[in-house]
Parts: sequence; structure tokens; C-alpha cells
Amino acid sequence: MGSERVFLPKTEKEIQNIVAHLLRDVKALEKMLKTPGMFENSPIRIGAEQELCLIGKNWKPSMTNMAVLEKANNP
Repeated sequence: MGSERVFLPKTEKEIQNIVAHLLRDVKALEKMLKTPGMFENSPIRIGAEQELCLIGKNWKPSMTNMAVLEKANNP
């Protein structure tokens, strides 16, 4: 487990670094979704999940999680 370091970016370089990491993570998730066998079907496991942070233009939480879940329409 890593350490939790939460902060708002203060410089353009910090914003660029965050965006680069976000894009890398999204690219990895996209590859996993497109590649058969990247997710186990069995055995069913619990206790681990990928966390997703939805942010707005001000780099603060966007508070749009319910809208995203409704659009995903996945029970």
C-alpha cells in the first residue's frame, strides 16, 4: 500500500504531472476492458477495487458520481 498524499496542485507542472498519471491509468483501464481475460470470472473475489476520483475544472471533487452511475446503467 502506498501513502496517502492529498493536495491541490499549485503549479502548472503539478497539474501536468497529475494529468499524465490520470491518462496513464485511463489507458491501462481501456486496455483491460478491451482485452479478453483481463478480469477474472471465477473465483469471485472481494476486498479490492479500483478507485476513481471525478474532478472538476478547479481540481476539486466534481460531485457528479450519481449522474455517472445512472449513465453507466450497470446494476
